[in-house]
Amino acid sequence: MRPRGTRRAALFAVRRVAAWPRVVAGMLVGLWLALAPGGVAAASPSPAIEGGVFTPREVDGRGFSVTDDRGLALFSAYTTLGGEAALGGAVSRRFLYRGLVAQLFERGMIAWIPASARGVLVNTFDDLSAAGHDARLGADYGLVGSADWSQDAGLSWAALQARHLALLEGPEPWRQALRAAYRNAPGAEGSWGRAVALHGLPMGIGPTPNGYALRAQRAAWVVDAEAEPRPRSVDVRALLASLGVVPADALVPHWADERPHVRPSAPVFAVHFFDWWRSPNLPTAYFTHQITWERIGITLEQVGSPAYYDANFRLIQALGADGVVWEWYEGGNMTPSATVLDALRAHGLKIGLFYDWELLHAGGKAVLSEAAYIAPDDASLQRIGGDVIAFYRGIPRDLWLLDADGRLPVLVYAYGFPAELTEPEPWAWFFGELARRVETALAVDAVFDWSFAYLPPSHVQDYAFERFPDSYQPFNFVVDIPQPQYGHHVVTWNFIFDNRGVAKRDQLPRVVRDDNRYLQETLWLATHTAPSLVFMYSWNELWEGSHLLPDDTYGWRRYDLARAMIATVRERRADDLPRTLILVDAMDAFPTDGAALFTHERTLLRHYLRRYTPQAIARRVDAVAAEDLAGFDLILSITTDRRADPLLAQLPERVRVVYWNATDPGTSMATRFVGGIAGDPPLGRFRVLGADGAGVDEPLIAEGDVLDVAPADGSEILLRFDRNGRLRPLVVRRGNDIWVNAYRPHDGVLSTVFAAVYGRALEPGITFALGAQIQRLEVFPDGRIVHNTFQAPAVFRHDPLPVHDFAPAPPAGL
Repeated sequence: MRPRGTRRAALFAVRRVAAWPRVVAGMLVGLWLALAPGGVAAASPSPAIEGGVFTPREVDGRGFSVTDDRGLALFSAYTTLGGEAALGGAVSRRFLYRGLVAQLFERGMIAWIPASARGVLVNTFDDLSAAGHDARLGADYGLVGSADWSQDAGLSWAALQARHLALLEGPEPWRQALRAAYRNAPGAEGSWGRAVALHGLPMGIGPTPNGYALRAQRAAWVVDAEAEPRPRSVDVRALLASLGVVPADALVPHWADERPHVRPSAPVFAVHFFDWWRSPNLPTAYFTHQITWERIGITLEQVGSPAYYDANFRLIQALGADGVVWEWYEGGNMTPSATVLDALRAHGLKIGLFYDWELLHAGGKAVLSEAAYIAPDDASLQRIGGDVIAFYRGIPRDLWLLDADGRLPVLVYAYGFPAELTEPEPWAWFFGELARRVETALAVDAVFDWSFAYLPPSHVQDYAFERFPDSYQPFNFVVDIPQPQYGHHVVTWNFIFDNRGVAKRDQLPRVVRDDNRYLQETLWLATHTAPSLVFMYSWNELWEGSHLLPDDTYGWRRYDLARAMIATVRERRADDLPRTLILVDAMDAFPTDGAALFTHERTLLRHYLRRYTPQAIARRVDAVAAEDLAGFDLILSITTDRRADPLLAQLPERVRVVYWNATDPGTSMATRFVGGIAGDPPLGRFRVLGADGAGVDEPLIAEGDVLDVAPADGSEILLRFDRNGRLRPLVVRRGNDIWVNAYRPHDGVLSTVFAAVYGRALEPGITFALGAQIQRLEVFPDGRIVHNTFQAPAVFRHDPLPVHDFAPAPPAGL
């Protein structure tokens, strides 16, 4: 049975955090709520960004933002507590501090308290003292300890404040200097109330080996009357970093258009392993790249021996991978042996299942079966469920490969679903029962990462992803096919695919994917979309050339690149895209004759949104209530169900909505953008123009999914279409929201929308093809060579690969 305490068990769970611990008896401790009289005036001259401010820190323009993203209103708290005038600019990203989301500024730290839904200043030095750091604070920073304040208990706020401020009274010049520093610091402006609100109460003052020091709850000053009579404030950022209180990754500056939340867990890295090579008698004539086995420390005669597995798994462990996903299908004699399991354990690796039912049904050839061999019946259920259960029962539990959320990922390569969903009930039983049987038998929370059927698309498979999102997620086996945006559980890496070997063996077209942008884009996805699993195809599938086992063509270059890519994700991973929810129509409401709006909605979800919102999850609108939208920063409402509109209209202003509606201009959400009907819905092809009047290459094709309306007052038109000389709105922005007046997917429309969402121009990407539009070289058995090209706008950035001089080898024979 699925344990419901896992991180992603609830559809819309927002991370819960522990209550703030007590530090000072009888008081709010570790924190003061800054409720002292005389609040601090707000001022924020740092450059404004959407819902926050950004403080540049580097010459290249990188810095730190403070925002209200995820419903954690740190920017609002920062503004209330005085903004830049009081606290200075941000000097960190968000991070976890004692179980709370926090952010550091030049002159203080703000933590978010979920129970009261507000941000408060942290009593940093009180917490450091409670953590046992007083000796180091004295030795390294010249600070005094805190006095004995046990008598504070029971005092009124006025009496307590007077008792602490008395530390600053006295005729000594050094005491007067420290008093002035406390009272006149930026943000305090000579006010005792502002000083207490900003710095907390004075806690200790006195001589040190190098002079004198004042220690407050949130700030400290030191003075050497002989060398420098003016007090110097202690650099809280440097202090907290040196003590490891602020993690190093939170101190790395970012670009202004990135919006980092707390650093996510590292994904689990798994490489696809094929136990096909068990003897020296190898079909090398059909290998794309030849292998010299001495390169990995064995001989050809040792292939299949314990030394073979030891050598392979030693290299996989050194690669930085967490384990292998094991190629398995019935009749392949591929159940892991005791020798395999011993070698895995010796190298600290785990093992998961790659259930290759497609290869079985394709007769052992590297083609996709056209048969609908999966049915919603007990035979299919027992076949799949039984095979998965039997595989894992043969593996010691401590060797099971789990994803970053502690779930058991089962990668299924099977396209055999019917195209149409004609009877939802049997399929609801099938998908629900499959997950239940596997989880009950294995006592584990499982997720089926299922290869996406896209030619033709299967409404049955869409139904599984949409109806059971905790149990079924799509993945793409090779990077140039679509991956629908139902979630972001898995990212696939291929390392220069060339199926020359199997094409020769089976007389198939040869396909070469040798563009470094595939590597750059999927590295970016793994770094920025918080996947739970990175699937690498492959370690040793030698027919199709995309393997990391060192060979005679690449030597160690692909291995070294993969190792550097894994290290990059582990070091630089960030949750820095808006937390996004896509609202969709229920697939079991999809008309079997294929209504145009539904078809366009599904095309958008299947083929486009992975390029624009790869961090998003999709949920059917009939399963969503208002409370389910909490914690999201961006809602894409592509549903045709107008019952969503009241939910959207009630969202707080900080949540951005991108809203598709071409059916009802009179809803509470639509009237934000629509001023009135101007004509009948247009039909045909129309020219699209940007806000500057320049034309967009791709025409608008209207087929009943576009409204002819006038924009509402106060709205901004980002794109128009020309209807016989009359310019009509196509993309409209009002406030924080955007309306899209067309359901048919259009990259000119989408790139305009998401450039506005992300605050930057989008780059052309090649990953995730659009049908026949695909970036690859094809060589046909009759000698024809076709160089297919494809690129379209995408949110991906093309950062240099971590091995800067990596280049694909020229395809052999071409």
